[in-house]
Amino acid sequence: MSSSVKFQPHIAYMVGWWHLLKYSKGGIGIRGTHSREFIDWYVKSFLAHEKYEVIKVGNGYIIRGTTKGRGMIKRIERERIRKFRFLNEFSGAYIAGLYEASRELANLKKIELQDNEILGDAQDFWLLNNLGMYPEIVSKQGRWIIIKINRYSVLQKLIQPYLSYFSK
Repeated sequence: MSSSVKFQPHIAYMVGWWHLLKYSKGGIGIRGTHSREFIDWYVKSFLAHEKYEVIKVGNGYIIRGTTKGRGMIKRIERERIRKFRFLNEFSGAYIAGLYEASRELANLKKIELQDNEILGDAQDFWLLNNLGMYPEIVSKQGRWIIIKINRYSVLQKLIQPYLSYFSK
């Protein structure tokens, strides 16, 4: 029986990009060395600032990270994301990670989401707005916000190629 690996939501962003860089033949989905270098830098920055804890559960593992890594992602986003918002491949990989992570988080918090909704925070709302998804706040649950994506068909086209890279 093979073991399975499950990632904590904020690590899902990095896992998706790591797979894109490592397994995409000739950079399929990521055009140009500039894009690849940026994503590679982003992943390495994250990994350098994250501490991991591996917990065995049955025949699988849960990889749990600290909040320090989540904070690092937020800092990187604030510093660098505006320069790269025109890159569809970056946007697609990132939003796919956000979409999958929000599903995982919603399940953990027992919050039901519509297909065109994401559970995130103010930073995620800001990011979606900058990427042209026209987000709208549906409701707040403590620090978490249910965010409606008004350009859901665009979002689907953007993230579809990347969804298979995330652990289920």
